[in-house]
Amino acid sequence: NGLWIDPLMRTILETTMPDFVQADKLDTLQEMGMQLKSFCETFIAKLDELHLLAGGQTNAADPQQSFGGGESVKNHQLVKLCDNYADMYTRRRRETLLFEARELIQKSDYHNTQVAGYDPLTHPEMQLPEGIKGTPFEATIGNSMSIFLLHKASVSQIAHTLLEKVHATMEEAVSVAKALNAKRHTDHINAPVDAVSADGGSPSEFPSQSNANFQGDRATAVPWEGLPAVLYQTARQYLFLYRSIIPSKYAEEIAKVPRTAAILHNDCIFFNHHCLTLGLQYKDDLGPPKEDIQAGISNAGKLVPQLCMFVDM
Repeated sequence: NGLWIDPLMRTILETTMPDFVQADKLDTLQEMGMQLKSFCETFIAKLDELHLLAGGQTNAADPQQSFGGGESVKNHQLVKLCDNYADMYTRRRRETLLFEARELIQKSDYHNTQVAGYDPLTHPEMQLPEGIKGTPFEATIGNSMSIFLLHKASVSQIAHTLLEKVHATMEEAVSVAKALNAKRHTDHINAPVDAVSADGGSPSEFPSQSNANFQGDRATAVPWEGLPAVLYQTARQYLFLYRSIIPSKYAEEIAKVPRTAAILHNDCIFFNHHCLTLGLQYKDDLGPPKEDIQAGISNAGKLVPQLCMFVDM
């Protein structure tokens, strides 16, 4: 049993689990898990009947239960994997994204650069108002917004592509969060009258983000509810990968080659500039709408936008 179960579980996940599912199609993961579970229960019951599992044979009156010391079919590891199929997608999605980021950082040529930022002397927003004479340099002094511009510099293509990946992952987290909010709202509207508390459904306590979705006075599990938080953490981990790999991989070159040291410096300025406001761009879209919280539909996931930040990176 122990010799074949782990390779079989890995093979099932590798061959049936999609690498990416659109936010509005995430409910299909649960359906796929149920279909897979039906097949696995029959498979495990047959193995038990042939005495290929630890214990006795299957109870003919109830094929879900084994006797003679055999383990229950419904408690078998393979069947439990199917029950947690949607949760496994969250883990697989994180692993896939981190693997792609690591491959980008490790296998791309760090010496390839591209220009990022603006030249404050030529940026159109930094020009003097019409009718006022002066040099572009005087315009930057007179315009206080110039300090918020990322000054034009060469950064590595790795840094530029990695930041694009951070944005793409955060946008995916937002799309999943919106789909989750829509599902909560729909479930709340369709909830039976007796499922709502007597005071109109205002909750005295909200369920935790990890295991519940509030509908009136009852909690219903949403298998992929934790996906937005995992995607947010994954986006942050891209930057951890860069910080861990690049300085160590090119340590000697950074110490001896001025151009490489300059690229690393520019990359750090580039990331620092964008991290200052990166969390603000997405935090309001990661949690449930304020109207839903006030209406008692859901408080789950409110912690994610409160903690959404990159300024500490």
